[in-house]
Amino acid sequence: MSSNAYAAALRLELKPSRLRRYWRWLTHLIAIATVPMLQSFWLIAIVLTVVLLSLYRSRGAAEITLLWHSDGHWSLFENDSEIDAILAEGAFIQPWLVILPLRLDNRHRVRHIAIFPDMLPAQDFRRLRVRLRNANTP
Repeated sequence: MSSNAYAAALRLELKPSRLRRYWRWLTHLIAIATVPMLQSFWLIAIVLTVVLLSLYRSRGAAEITLLWHSDGHWSLFENDSEIDAILAEGAFIQPWLVILPLRLDNRHRVRHIAIFPDMLPAQDFRRLRVRLRNANTP
């Protein structure tokens, strides 16, 4: 990514989101709605298992704090641990949703963090979008 021209670090303390919860339930309900269209018992079992596992994994989402340092790298604070990360390509930036693709500890694994507007104060959400747009320009 290009260098970040901002002098101050941006700290984002993500709060639980009502919009995220609605979005998660909507996507899971859509997946469940496909069950009557499936012809095979095994396909039905697979869809229901995936939906239940996804709901189980996201039931107690940890509080996440992100710190975007002035030099462009990120720190992810979750469950009393700190993980260094860099912003990978493909950030999704819209007024209603930001998805950050963070490459953790220079591994090949990329973790996508969805940030809805109600997870941050409005000014911080706007600041994040502006900085991401500027970071993604050549």
